[in-house]
Amino acid sequence: RHRSYTSKLAPDATMIGGMEQLSLVMAGQQSLIDGFKFEIDANYLHRSTPQCFTATAVAPGSCYDDGAVISSKVESWSISPSFRVDLASGWKVRFGGTYSGSDTVISTSNRVRGVETVLALPRYENTFKSVELGVEGSLFTLPGGTARAAFGVGYRSNKLNHGFGRVIGGGSSPV
Repeated sequence: RHRSYTSKLAPDATMIGGMEQLSLVMAGQQSLIDGFKFEIDANYLHRSTPQCFTATAVAPGSCYDDGAVISSKVESWSISPSFRVDLASGWKVRFGGTYSGSDTVISTSNRVRGVETVLALPRYENTFKSVELGVEGSLFTLPGGTARAAFGVGYRSNKLNHGFGRVIGGGSSPV
């Protein structure tokens, strides 16, 4: 321990939890034929964060004796393809969408004298879907420049599922 205010904490206690993370990102575009382009963006994330908190400032030997052990895991991803068409009239049409999701699992184990008294298990699952169609281009020319317009329509859906389980004294009880 490098600071006086942490010198009495248990060796496995964390003030700021560590984190392991894997992130992947992809972006690309391809002209299929003259005036017709395919584009795609995608990402993936996996992150886990363990934390250990002791019950008192003058802690016992470990948070596994008296304290809380918290572990969270997050996995999320998204993919967003689109098509763009340049029309002969100078107008552009874009059709695209996104599909994404995330899953978060948290485990909190409360311990007293080395015995797990409560295990809380919340979970959150989120999905997002969207589809959009847009058109934009020149209408007419004015002395100050070209008047342009854009029109579009879209659909979006966001869904959250959540659950919470709890184990007390070896018996499970949904909340």
